[in-house]
Amino acid sequence: MSLRCSALPKLAVCSSFEGKRGPAGPAALRGTTVDYEWRKAIFEMVGSDEEFDAWDNSEAPSELNADDLASMQWGINAATDIAGGALIETRASKLKVDIPHTGSTGEMDGLIEGKRITFDLKTGMIRNYREQMAGYALGMMARTFTDDWTCYLIFCDQQEVVRHEFTHDEAFDIVKNIAAAYHTDEKQPTPNEYCGWCQHANTCDARLIAANKTFGQTARLIAGEDFDEILGDEEALAEFLDGASVIGDYQAQGKTRAKEIGGINGWKTVKFKGREFVDKKALPGFIKKNGLDLADVLGYCAALPANKLRELAGEKADEIISRGKEVIQLRKTKKDK
Repeated sequence: MSLRCSALPKLAVCSSFEGKRGPAGPAALRGTTVDYEWRKAIFEMVGSDEEFDAWDNSEAPSELNADDLASMQWGINAATDIAGGALIETRASKLKVDIPHTGSTGEMDGLIEGKRITFDLKTGMIRNYREQMAGYALGMMARTFTDDWTCYLIFCDQQEVVRHEFTHDEAFDIVKNIAAAYHTDEKQPTPNEYCGWCQHANTCDARLIAANKTFGQTARLIAGEDFDEILGDEEALAEFLDGASVIGDYQAQGKTRAKEIGGINGWKTVKFKGREFVDKKALPGFIKKNGLDLADVLGYCAALPANKLRELAGEKADEIISRGKEVIQLRKTKKDK
């Protein structure tokens, strides 16, 4: 069975991972649309007489709003700055590459072959994609008979660029080890942050065992144990959180299904009016026309993201930008053996 290059980061933490089939969700479709428009915009900057690739997704592209377009433009600027005047190839027909050890073909988002550079545009959160980049790098080094390659991940929503450099041996080892683990008969599934994207999420033995252990802990609590005992035991707490995350996923799926049905015994659907919003483009003229105080109006507005003000004012924006307290998040990782 072939391994998709985009699945390599998931397979690195769980060799049993298999991506879900079916239509893309809104976030994924938005990402595909932004990616396509980013490629097209960079291609058109060259002024070629050739036509760019037609949209070939079975679903219609998402409608991009002003924030989406701003993220895409940041991604364009980031790529062209890295390119330093070199031509970035963004046509799909030129970006497919065979990935050794996987039996599959990957598709990059941008390529400067002469500089041994690959681009990959990402929307949403910053995640680990090193293994996917290793696949592209290995494929390109095999194609061009070179020994090193650089991959740039452009996280356009987060306005951050991550650079991965590979030697041939490094990329070879990463891809080969993932492929070997995938084809091992004794492989065992490992719960991780990508479980929600896996075809086996609802039938995975590891997730079912984790959920059942949490139900068992709940039974002990009902029998008289104190939850503080679990909070005071790191192993018990880790076991509880592993199962609770699975149960939380199952609960979300259950609520979605119950809403589709229109409610079930003990659970009813409640309809709320859609949220009202103010037309941002019409607001300046409205303030002036009605003699409103700008400071009063801004006092009711949500906080202006610092990156958006920097887009408008450049470095001068830092004069009035401050940073809040650090935020600590807890994320699922692979357990130590």
